[in-house]
Amino acid sequence: MSQSELTMGIGHGALVEASPYRIEKKKLGMWVFIVSDACTFATFLFGYGYMRVGSQNWGTPFEFPTILNGIVMTFVLLSRCWRRFGPRRQGRKRRPTNGWS
Repeated sequence: MSQSELTMGIGHGALVEASPYRIEKKKLGMWVFIVSDACTFATFLFGYGYMRVGSQNWGTPFEFPTILNGIVMTFVLLSRCWRRFGPRRQGRKRRPTNGWS
């Protein structure tokens, strides 16, 4: 099989040019995804901030009931996480659960 047949893909194995970058394709793809995701998130944050600053009738943040609600919900989430994963880190066996915890 000649070099031209291999280059044009006529044979069973086509020649593949080595990547000029010193990074794997999967790693490069993951970095492209992370950067594009960060740019999308930053765009939405900027849009939210722009709308908030430009609006005259936006609600006032940090009223006491909303702060109290946020504190309670954060405490519940952290305590549930600790109960589920805490004993595993300490080397003890977990108690059997009924599916709710």
